[in-house]
Amino acid sequence: MHNWIVNLGDSILRLFSERSANMGEALKIVGVGMLGIFVVMGAIILTVQLLNKLGSRK
Repeated sequence: MHNWIVNLGDSILRLFSERSANMGEALKIVGVGMLGIFVVMGAIILTVQLLNKLGSRK
């Protein structure tokens, strides 16, 4: 009975060690994606502000 618990534990540890290497790469990709989202949001905000200043002539 004890042997299958040890094998299960080894399998789980192997799974997490393989995925942790992929996790770092995935976080880099997610970080680049988030940066892109913020850059596009900033560009949209600046464009809307510029259009509001140009369009609000008194």
